[in-house]
Amino acid sequence: MSKIEKVYIQQENGSFQDDWLYYAYMGFKEKGIKIQFFECGDGEKLPIGIIPYKKHMIVGWIQYTMLYFNAIQNSKEKYNKDPLYEIPKPLNVPDSIKKYAMRNFNVVTMGDFKKDTTLPIFVKPYDKLKLFTGGVITKSDSRRFFYHDVSDDTLVMTSDVLDIITEYRCFVNNGKLVGIKHYNGDFDKFIDVDVVRNAINDYIEQPIAYTIDFGLTSDNKTVLIECNDAWSICNYGLDSDIYVNMLINRWIEIFNLY
Repeated sequence: MSKIEKVYIQQENGSFQDDWLYYAYMGFKEKGIKIQFFECGDGEKLPIGIIPYKKHMIVGWIQYTMLYFNAIQNSKEKYNKDPLYEIPKPLNVPDSIKKYAMRNFNVVTMGDFKKDTTLPIFVKPYDKLKLFTGGVITKSDSRRFFYHDVSDDTLVMTSDVLDIITEYRCFVNNGKLVGIKHYNGDFDKFIDVDVVRNAINDYIEQPIAYTIDFGLTSDNKTVLIECNDAWSICNYGLDSDIYVNMLINRWIEIFNLY
C-alpha cells in the first residue's frame, strides 16, 4: 500500500497555471495515486474541500503548502495523528558546503539592512520562504522594492555579489544527482559537474530530496548559489517521474511515514 494516499494539485479555472503543476499531475497519475484538484484563491487560507492529513500531499503555491503544514500541525486531536514537529526552514546556503559559494554571507534584520550602504548587494528572506523575491540591489533607490511591507525585525540574508554568467538547478534524490536544468544566463556555458558532486558529498545535513543551484562566474569558477527543499520546488522541465519521486520522498521524510 502506498504511503501517500492522495495528492491535492492546484489549478485555476480548471487549468494548470504552470508546467510544473502539469508535470506533477502526470507523475502522480502514472503512479496511480488519487488526485484531487483545488482552485487557487487569495493564498490566505486553504481552499474548501482540502482536508489536511499527512498521508495526503499538496502541490501548489508555497503559501498553500505552508498553510497545509500548519493545519496538519494543529490537527492532532481531530485525526489522532502525531503532528509535524517542525515545519521545514529554507535551506539557503548550508554551513557544511558554504565554501562552495565563494562569497561572504550575513544574517541581519531588515531594519539593519535598510541602514547598510554597501552596493551592490544580494538580499533574500532568511527563514521565511518567498516572503519577498530575493535579488541583487545595485542602486540605493531600488532598496524599497525589496523591503516594501516587510517588518524591520524580519531576518534577511545578504551576500557579496559575484559576476555569474549562467545558472543551473541540480536535482538531488537519496544523495544522488538525478538531473540538471538551465534556468538563467548563457545556456551554452556549463558548470563543472564534479564540483556539484563534491558539494553533494560534503553536504552533511542534507534532506532526502532537494535542489542545489550552481552558477559559472565570468572567470570560469563553478559556485554554489543556494539550496532549496524538495517540497517547495518547480521542476524546470525535469522528467515527471523523477520530479514526483523527489516530492514523495521528501514528504515521507518530513512526516516520518516510514
